[in-house]
Amino acid sequence: MDDTTNDTDTTPQAADAGQDDREAAKKLRDEAARHRIAAREAREATEQAKAELNEAQLTLARLRIQAEDARMSDEVIARLCHATTPEGVAEWAAAFNEVIEQAVAERLETMPKAPAGNYVIRDMIRANQRGGGQMKPTNTGLEGVAAKLKR
Repeated sequence: MDDTTNDTDTTPQAADAGQDDREAAKKLRDEAARHRIAAREAREATEQAKAELNEAQLTLARLRIQAEDARMSDEVIARLCHATTPEGVAEWAAAFNEVIEQAVAERLETMPKAPAGNYVIRDMIRANQRGGGQMKPTNTGLEGVAAKLKR
């Protein structure tokens, strides 16, 4: 056996090599930490961008249904539509239109039918006369002026 070989080398060169290894390891840890921070910031930026995109798509979906139907005001959508996706907004608009159309159809079925043409005006005049209402005198215009001058 050779007495010159030692398992623990305490020469200054070995100490420098150990120091270099520690510095290299520290540099790697620092670089890994910077990468983790950059990755976290990238994830946050991506999530922010996705949220902004979703909000823009919701706004676009709302504007589309407003363009298709004048009854869809900002107030109606804000109060009644709680959808969080563009598809949900479109589904809500279709369901809302269906309910409105059904309600209008039911209302039209129950409304009394009005007579057409001059009959409407005649019936209004008769109702006013029967109800004690005063109709506007016929001596308006030049005839009214002439009647006032004669008095």
